[in-house]
Amino acid sequence: MAFEAEFQQLDALNDQGHFNGAYAVVAPDAVLHERAMGQADFEQNLAFTPTTTTAIGSVSKQFTMAAVLQLAEAGNSACKIR
Repeated sequence: MAFEAEFQQLDALNDQGHFNGAYAVVAPDAVLHERAMGQADFEQNLAFTPTTTTAIGSVSKQFTMAAVLQLAEAGNSACKIR
C-alpha cells in the first residue's frame, strides 16, 4: 500500500498517547486504513471497535468551516464571506 509507512507512524503516535477511539483514512472508493484501540467504556471494560458508536461532540465544526472557506476561496457563489 502506498501510505503504509505513514499509517504505521500514525498508529505508533496513537499507541504512545494511549488513544481511546477509532479512526479511518478513506478515499472516495475505498477505506485505506482503519484502526480501533483503547477503551470505549472503562466501567464495563469494553474495547473500541471500528463499529463502536460514539458522540462526536463539537469536533466536526472545524472541518465544516475549513470546507466552507475552501469553497469561498474557489469562488463558489454560495459561500460568500461577509
